Amino acid sequence: MSIALAILDALVFIAVVVPFILLVRHRGAIPALPAVDVPGALPSLSVIVPARNEATAIGRALASLLAQDYPGLEILAVDDRSTDGTGDVLRELAAANPSLRVLRIDDLPSGWLGKNHALWRGAQRATGTWLLFTDADVVFAPGTLRRTLAYALAERLDHLTLAPRLVSRSFMLGAFVAFFAYAFVALWGAYLANDPTSKRGVGV
Repeated sequence: MSIALAILDALVFIAVVVPFILLVRHRGAIPALPAVDVPGALPSLSVIVPARNEATAIGRALASLLAQDYPGLEILAVDDRSTDGTGDVLRELAAANPSLRVLRIDDLPSGWLGKNHALWRGAQRATGTWLLFTDADVVFAPGTLRRTLAYALAERLDHLTLAPRLVSRSFMLGAFVAFFAYAFVALWGAYLANDPTSKRGVGV
């Protein structure tokens, strides 16, 4: 019995305590997005938003993108076989906002995952020098796109991943979100993405 308890204690320590220590130790490895000034014009940017049955969320997400102060911004919303009112929301927004283009997908080719296919189709239509892939329920704070590209240019980056602040409206969802963030950073090791000696990667 004592051996079994000792093994159980060891497993709990490995599964919970060790990742928690790693999380605390590397909590600063994913820094906040700094404000950076870049002289000259910013490059063209296309935002690709795949959506499948996101009628209740996508309006707010797109409104936050349409309110960005990024010059010449192109937004492509990909309606991926939605069966709710997603298409109606997108068409209404596109009619009032020339910077928003809507692409409808009716079929999923064999061998594809739905979201990956939607992102690929959107990327094919994009005209921007830079591409931003985001979800249909992500709301952007004012100035986020300008700050993001300014930082990427200042750091001479080819790829940049932003981690959003996760918001939940119920205890159970909040618990799941907290565990997901914990697992993503500590168990999977997302903090290693900024280490040039690591092969860990984050993003599309």
